[in-house]
Amino acid sequence: MSLGSGGSLTAMNTNATPDLMYDGIIGDFRSGFYVANSESKSKERLLIEDFPEMTHRLPLSLGLIVKNKLNRTFSLETDLVYTFLDSRFENPCMRKEALLQLHYIGISLNIHARIWGDKKTGWEMYFSAGDMIEKGIYSRYRQVDHYGNGHSMTIVSNEKIDGLQYSISFAPGIDYKIYRNYSVYFEPEINYYFDNDQPVSARTEHPVFVGLNVGVRIGN
Repeated sequence: MSLGSGGSLTAMNTNATPDLMYDGIIGDFRSGFYVANSESKSKERLLIEDFPEMTHRLPLSLGLIVKNKLNRTFSLETDLVYTFLDSRFENPCMRKEALLQLHYIGISLNIHARIWGDKKTGWEMYFSAGDMIEKGIYSRYRQVDHYGNGHSMTIVSNEKIDGLQYSISFAPGIDYKIYRNYSVYFEPEINYYFDNDQPVSARTEHPVFVGLNVGVRIGN
């Protein structure tokens, strides 16, 4: 089991109390723009440039990891990872604010090279490199337009995410065996996310990410 996050981005909190809500608006909020479908109840095309203030919260990942030793030095590791991405947008002049939340499921394959450690001490220092393929399973876009006299309108769009996200990672790590084949690990990580036409997020704005993973491994 693993828990990870990364980046050097700050968080922003926004609060809105809508008077009207339109659900089921079809659109695609990507790194270039958000387009509302002509059949939706909103005819406005909302460009990402309409929001001069953009804040990405730290991504959060949860995963299940299995490690298989090939020999004394090298091991293969695969994991199933869920990632949550949260982005906030605001235009004070137009009195608009928006929220975009993305959910991904990914599978990675990494190779570990042990640098130091043995079974007697239970400690292991290693270097890891690998890649990951992720599929966006769900996105939620919420925009609030504020009007005078305390009135506002909220537009909500729940959509699927097309395409795949590819990335590579490099990480040093420390692993400590706690019981039989179970160990805990601490792993600072550098990730690079390729431009795969995915919705706007911390990854599209900052493709090079520095993260930190901690968790429990099950080895052979």
